[in-house]
Amino acid sequence: MLNKTIVAGCVLACLYGSARAQPALAPPPSQSVRLSLAIKAGADVRTHELVISERGCGIVKEKTPQYEDDVRICSVPTTHGLSLEIEGFTRVGATEYRQRSEMIVARKGASFEIGRTNGTRFAVKTL
Repeated sequence: MLNKTIVAGCVLACLYGSARAQPALAPPPSQSVRLSLAIKAGADVRTHELVISERGCGIVKEKTPQYEDDVRICSVPTTHGLSLEIEGFTRVGATEYRQRSEMIVARKGASFEIGRTNGTRFAVKTL
């Protein structure tokens, strides 16, 4: 009889304790990030606009007989803005260029260029 009372008390304590338990806090919802990517190769400039999650990635792929672009941009929020990771490949004619960079930028209004001096450049802006 004593064992049944103890077991019943434990069951009630568990049920009562779980009913009072606070639900786990969900992470804050992700916000969208608008980006402009311009690929500069000689006199040619190809501009793409993307909208990605602040914790997500976007991909640009374009291929013609004259050129090919394949760029991936990923974003992670930081205390100072966004960490953007850019990995890209571009080809114009027989010339190929590959690049990978990561930098911290402001959520809006930041702009930067990466690439080869006097060569292929990736210009990125947060809009």
